[in-house]
Parts: sequence; C-alpha cells; structure tokens
Amino acid sequence: MKPDRIRPVALLSALVFGLALHTAWGQPAAPAAANTGAACAPGATEGDCGPWHFAGKLLPAPFPLPAKAKDYLRIGANHDAAMIGVNMRWQWQSAQSGAGNPLMRCTASTRECQTAKIFASSEVAHVQAEHQGVWTAEIEQYAADNLDSRWSTFASSADQGTTWSPVPLPVSCTGPVSCSLHPESGTHYFLLASTYHQDAKPDFTTQVLETQDGGKSWVDALPHTRLNVGQSLVHVAGRTIIYVEGEHPALIHAIVLPYAPERDSVVATLPPDGRILQSIQDDGRTGYLLHVPDNETEPGTLFAVKRDAISAIRKQPGLIARFRATPGLLLIDTVDKTDIAKSAADFRHTLHTSTDHGATWRDYVLPDALSNSVYTVVGGRIWLATPTAVYYLDPN
Repeated sequence: MKPDRIRPVALLSALVFGLALHTAWGQPAAPAAANTGAACAPGATEGDCGPWHFAGKLLPAPFPLPAKAKDYLRIGANHDAAMIGVNMRWQWQSAQSGAGNPLMRCTASTRECQTAKIFASSEVAHVQAEHQGVWTAEIEQYAADNLDSRWSTFASSADQGTTWSPVPLPVSCTGPVSCSLHPESGTHYFLLASTYHQDAKPDFTTQVLETQDGGKSWVDALPHTRLNVGQSLVHVAGRTIIYVEGEHPALIHAIVLPYAPERDSVVATLPPDGRILQSIQDDGRTGYLLHVPDNETEPGTLFAVKRDAISAIRKQPGLIARFRATPGLLLIDTVDKTDIAKSAADFRHTLHTSTDHGATWRDYVLPDALSNSVYTVVGGRIWLATPTAVYYLDPN
C-alpha cells in the first residue's frame, strides 16, 4: 500500500481566507428507498436490483462471506464494460496452489461476465481507464508470503484486456518511491512518482512526468521542480496541475502547463481543521476537493477549484466515506452508523449524486445485497461489483 494514501492530512476548512467565496448549496432530494425484491436477495447472481441493472455473474465460486469485496476485488470500466481484477490470494487454497488471478470483463449490452485474462499468482490487475480502445491498468505485485502488495507496474491493452503490454517507466516505483499513472488518452500519460523521506520534512516529494507515446519517451512536466506533497494530493486536470501543500496553513496551488515558476499560483489559503478526502478532475477545467472536518458531527464541504478561483458548492452531512468526480457525475458516499446492512455486516451506504455539476442532487441508498461491494464512476455511469455479480446505475 502506498504510504501517502493512508496518512491523514489536515488541510481544508469551510472558511476560505483571502478569497471571495461564492456559495450555492445544492439541495439533496429525498433518499430513494432500498429495494428488497427477490432479485436483491443476498447472494443473488442475476436480475436487476432496484434501479441497478444486472451486468453479469462475476465468479463461478465466490469467496465465502463475510469476505470484504474491497479486499480482493479491483474495478475499472468504460461506459459499456467493467473490468474486475480478482485477488484469489485471499482464498487460501488458491494461494497455496499458485493459481492465477483472473481479470473478468462484464458488459452491460450482453449482461455477461467472461474471463479476459488470468494473471500470475503474484499479480493482480486494477484497470484504471479506457481511451480510444486502449485500456490501462495498475498491476499490483505481491510477494509469495504476503497479502499486501509490495509495488506496482503499469500495462496497456488494445484487445479488451486479453493481452497486456508493460508501460515503460522512467523511474523505479519500488522501495521509498510509489507511483500512480494518470491516462489522458491511449498514449498520453502523466506519472506521479512520490518519494517518501523518513524522518525528514517534507515527508513526501512528487515528480510529475509526461509521455505522449505510451511510455517510449518521457519528459519532466515540471522541470527541476518537485512538489512537496505525496501523489494523493496532486491531480492533473487537463493541462492544469492542482495540488495541496502544507498544513499550517494549507495552500491550494494550480499550475498551468507548460510549466514556468511564475505560473504556479496559489488559488486559496486554508486553515488546518480537517482533511481532504480526495481531489479528482471533473471536465479538464475544474478540480473538486471535498473537505471532511475532524469533528464527524459537522458536515463536509465540496469545493470546486479552477485555475484562479475556488467556490463551495455543497454542504454534505453524515460520515463521508468516498468521493468521486467525472465529466458527467459527482458522487459523495456517506455511511449511516445507526443502520447495518446485515448481509454485508457493514454500515449502510448512501450515494449522493449530481449530474449538473452540483446544482441538484439525488440520493441512492444501497440495498443489503449491494452493500458488500466496490464501485467506480465513468462518465455518468456508476459500476458496482459484489462478490457474486456486477451492476450499473445511470443516475438522473
């Protein structure tokens, strides 16, 4: 696991100093009722589940419950297909036999899942994106005696995941260096390479590299410059790099490429009474930051960050678990600690969605059968995988 992804960072506050903060709070609609029909029964392997459309049975022999989907399923998708990487190492007999780890391809149009490829027992595929028919994936690398990944490589596929070719990297992503790949197209990638500095400040520095030819050649997108943050606090939004630096105070930066020192502008200065849950691009022009207060009783605040301005667009009550943003959808995932989904032995999740950049919102309460799951957002579609089946939802 990459160390900067699990390190709590105090960064944002609902009050922005030094900026005129224009606020337009979106009002959520009433939550949709959880569907309890037969197709939503625990362990169901076919049939729609309320507003969720069935896209295929995932595994012929699913892991015994109460195994957590987030531990052994990895999901990526385009509009019509979801790619599910399965870490069979969590199944003891498979781990002992050296059996490989499948990558399953499930399509909305056929409502079927098929095995795209069997990876080695030491590799688990986490598909990231698809551009112009080219899929990219992070390939998690495992030691024989460990369930935690040790490092990652990256690969691309032009035949729906059947064969994969390594993406050549300009740095070694092992030891103190961890990497994440951000595809902009089938051959245009940004690589964020973060180095952990033990007993030093800053804890992390990140190099931003860019390739236009699928990794054959790389250039330093920020020549002679390292960002003093880990990769989880850096995001590439089109030709703009947004990153958050420091804690006392926290500074939101925006750098317009091509890089020049004078083009690194501070968009906002924020006091440290909470943490950023995630920063993800929306449409190549806007990055979104979700501030989660240290006090769980206070609502979170969703900010839209552009090159020269920041604005708060939503107050979100509840315990916030995840946040996702795409050109077609904003999604905030909250957890209700007073309601347990018994089939998943987990708290109830509600997905709050907006298809108009935060102006209006609709809520989807996850039914029991879908609570033990992983999901991703592509365009305006949510793909979700349980231990037994794959579903998708088109919010409106």
